[in-house]
Amino acid sequence: MWKANRREFLAASAALPVLAALRSKPAYAETPKRIAPWEALRKYIEPGADEFAEEKEAEEIRERLERIFSARKLPNELLSSLFTERTQGFSPWPREYRSQHSDLKEAVYDQQDRRISDGFAKWVDAILSASRSSPLVRFYPLPQGVVRFEIASEDAQGSLTWRVGRWRMRWQQAKLVEFTPLEEHVAAAPRRWFLLRSAIGPALELVEAFAAFTRLRLAPQGG
Repeated sequence: MWKANRREFLAASAALPVLAALRSKPAYAETPKRIAPWEALRKYIEPGADEFAEEKEAEEIRERLERIFSARKLPNELLSSLFTERTQGFSPWPREYRSQHSDLKEAVYDQQDRRISDGFAKWVDAILSASRSSPLVRFYPLPQGVVRFEIASEDAQGSLTWRVGRWRMRWQQAKLVEFTPLEEHVAAAPRRWFLLRSAIGPALELVEAFAAFTRLRLAPQGG
């Protein structure tokens, strides 16, 4: 039997905490990592990551068009990156804006005006120069190469302008080979009317619906 002296006993006692720390961890079975069923679809979130490859192209078109309005002046290099001398179509700068109502105008295009790049630059510069701040711009690529745009801006007097229109655009290697403006409508109104309409619009619609219902009930019945 091994007999330890006092010095050996104290040394062994001092080593016990260290030896206890070296004990191996109990071999528990690892809990399997749970993955939500929808996580398998995460890889398809980005446009163009699935079988709808045209979504990526549509997103790139939208970003390029909206980037045009991010600066106060349209850079010449941006125009050259969009249009070529062989771009077909006609200018988006209207021959005139024909009045449809006191606060609504419709663009009338000259289909013989082939100065597409110049007309586009003139159209963008007119919107930017008339806006007190950067306009709110949205482009929506649609099927068959159609792009819808919505542009809200405010002039120095506080009047608001809302533009809605559609273009047909055909791209090839990031260049426009066709640019055909289809329509553009411009509505303008003082700020107070826009605010009033947004605040009591639902109430006005209820009143108009009730008035129409009343007229229908009071109309003489034929027979």
